Formats: sequence, C-alpha cells, structure tokens
Amino acid sequence: MTSLFAIGFLGRQGSSYLEGLLNSHPDAQCLGEIISSKDPSEEIAPYLRRTVHSAGAASSGFKLPLSNLQFNPDLLPFFKENGYKFIVLRRENKLDQLVSFILAGSNGSWRSDFGEYKTTSTVVNADDFESYVKVSCEADEELEQALKVFPVLRMSYEELISPQGYMPALDFLGLSRIELTSPFHRQRTGSQRESIVNYDELRSRFAGTELLKYFT
Repeated sequence: MTSLFAIGFLGRQGSSYLEGLLNSHPDAQCLGEIISSKDPSEEIAPYLRRTVHSAGAASSGFKLPLSNLQFNPDLLPFFKENGYKFIVLRRENKLDQLVSFILAGSNGSWRSDFGEYKTTSTVVNADDFESYVKVSCEADEELEQALKVFPVLRMSYEELISPQGYMPALDFLGLSRIELTSPFHRQRTGSQRESIVNYDELRSRFAGTELLKYFT
C-alpha cells in the first residue's frame, strides 16, 4: 500500500530541493505544486487520487503551500481519511528568507532551473524586515496548527541543506536510507553582507533587539 505525504511550506524554505531529493529515491514519488488555491475542493480529491494515490511508488506525495489550505480547509478531512503524513518546512533565519524572496522576485527566477541570478544583491528596508519576521512567524504557526492532528516531521531549511540532512525525512516516510541528489540548488551564493547592500546599517538598526539573531 502506498504511503501518502505532503510537504507543507510557505516559500523559500527548500521545498523544491526536498522534492528533487525524494524523486531521486527509487521507492518515492514527489510531485510539485499540483493543486491551486483557485481549484474547487470537490475537484481536488479525485485529482489527487489519480495522480498521487495511484503512483505505484511505496511513498507518494506532493508540495502543499499554506495558501492551498487557507483556501481549501475542507481538504483536511480528506487528508486525514487517507492517512497522509506531513513534512513541515520552516526557515529559521528570517532575514535569509526575506532576501531570498526579494532576489527571486527581482530576477523572476523562483527555482534554480529557471536560471542563475543576474541581480545578486538588494537593499532591505528595516521596517519591511521587522514586519516580515512577524508575518512569517505567524504563518509558520498557522501551518503548524492546521496540521497538528497529523503525523508531522518538522524540518528547518538549515537542517535540510546540511550534509545528509534529509535522512530524517526518509525515516519518517519509511524509505531506505540511501544517498540522494536533487537537481535543485540554492540560488543565492553570496553571504548576507554581500547580498544586502545596506547590511551594516540594517545590523546597527537592530542591535540589542531580538532580530539581531538573524544577522550572520
């Protein structure tokens, strides 16, 4: 019987990287964002049965951004009835996550297979950063709460990209521990200082505050 799962995420947290890793496992299939927030929920369940449930792999899943659950909360009973597990991603460093969003948008490149960044640095507005941390942490918590009745593996981006950091996901999905590779890679190559034009000014602005922990 196929074990079903979904990757819950917000964005710029390594979901495509994890998708690629799992697809390199001979007993797994992981599809991308195959449903949309605009899809009627009554059409989603039959679609998932055709694409995910009938894959024939020992473990089969797909990527599920928070927005899909916000627009289709009645999908949760369907997931429960079908025994879904969830790998929930988060990114501990919110400054890195914000810079990743900004650069991906500036370059129109949301995955590494879309091409390398031409714009490699950006100005980060202090008020925008402060607001982003609040909104992002709230969204992380919303995703956690939505999935609290399911078997959940919580993984940070930072853990995932570490050497063999994906092994807990294999254990969680009941897959053999083998070395995996992903066609996707981190798009930003520079350090925070290299990627943030006003890095010193921004760091000084948040000296002595909780947000200083996000500066590396």
